[in-house]
Amino acid sequence: MAHIIYVGHPAENTIPGLAACISGFFGSAAFKTANPEWSYRMACYEANSALKPTNFCSLVGTNIGPVLLIRPIRNDDYEEIQRRLGGRTPVSLHDAYDSDSFELAWIDVKQAHDNGEPLFPANVITALLLMNKLDAERRWSGHNDKGYMWADDLPNGRGFDEKFTQYLGQVINLLFQSGLIINKISKGKKKWALNPEKRRQIYNILRKRSFQEFDTDLAGKLSRGAGRYSVRELDCLGDFLDREQTD
Repeated sequence: MAHIIYVGHPAENTIPGLAACISGFFGSAAFKTANPEWSYRMACYEANSALKPTNFCSLVGTNIGPVLLIRPIRNDDYEEIQRRLGGRTPVSLHDAYDSDSFELAWIDVKQAHDNGEPLFPANVITALLLMNKLDAERRWSGHNDKGYMWADDLPNGRGFDEKFTQYLGQVINLLFQSGLIINKISKGKKKWALNPEKRRQIYNILRKRSFQEFDTDLAGKLSRGAGRYSVRELDCLGDFLDREQTD
């Protein structure tokens, strides 16, 4: 499987020769032999160590991969890139001045990628997968049964890996208490749906893969407990374009 690493680096007048070192490192026969599945993209900072987050994140978003940013970089730009991409791929900041120091940075980034980082709490992944599934199935409540899903069907299909079934009970309770999902009783059993009054908040959560802005208390509760899994478990979310925009 092909992978891309995205490297942001200072301008030539900040660290002379660094860009050539980076190109030479990735272009070397030794690197290509050891890492035939890897390629790279480079982005040079502006003279004031600025890297436009919108442009850079758009570049990374075309084919998501780990991000290696070399100091110095404007702190605001780094934090914005971390905010936009840190929930999807490793974003790290390193010192590098020559081929040897850059190789150490590469080793750290590759190891993080190989470890499946970033790692998310199991309950957070379960909650996101559940909400994504209910949205994909158009389960936004309503006046008839078609707007709801039987509890027994929640862990089945639509990208919901069976290993997360063990976390589902607690997650359902937390999402229900927060008002993100609602239920109804049919034939003596519960059926579940997303709360249409929270549509904007739900899409924001799915886009950012985080509950922090919606409710810090809920985010804290979902983060507790054993089990952490790779962010790649959320690949089915993609960039999460609101489905109401695609209808």
